[in-house]
Amino acid sequence: MYLLVDTVSQPAAFVFFDADRNVVSIEREDLSGKEFERFLAKMTEGAEKLGLKPKHLEGIACVRGPAGFTGIRVVTLTLGTLAFAVGIPLFELDYAELHALGGWNGGVLVRANRDEVAHCPKAGAEFEIVRKDLLPEGNYRGNVSESDFAGRAISVESQVNYAQAVRSLDLSKPLKKIEPFYVKKPNVT
Repeated sequence: MYLLVDTVSQPAAFVFFDADRNVVSIEREDLSGKEFERFLAKMTEGAEKLGLKPKHLEGIACVRGPAGFTGIRVVTLTLGTLAFAVGIPLFELDYAELHALGGWNGGVLVRANRDEVAHCPKAGAEFEIVRKDLLPEGNYRGNVSESDFAGRAISVESQVNYAQAVRSLDLSKPLKKIEPFYVKKPNVT
């Protein structure tokens, strides 16, 4: 059994899939601001529902961001530690790659702060921080609310096609560790 962890989407998704790339279970949990308290417990709970312990996993794929510093740091460090301790292969992808694997080739948005979003215009492009009022009108996928763009022709769909994404996921190149991808690094002075 494999696990795809997506904590960039809200609610977060823990997608368990078999070696034939069939989704067996999707567990969801609102982790925003609660990654320290609930991430590992929710992941373990999802595995236990399937009669698994984390050490039985054949691999873990993690959506590494872009996301907030603290939350994505907790997730990547926890998964990296678990993988090292138990010997589980790790795989990573960013949020735009996840949507592209799920069949979406348009723009992807991630909340950066009150006035800005991280914007990836299409599959394979880089994320850039853009002021919400300067974002081109259109259809997007992501974790921002359409109400953030009141009065503008911007629609945001939040659903990910996990079944298609896991069928397309490259599991041939395991990593030693996941490199977190931050929306913005903290401003430490």
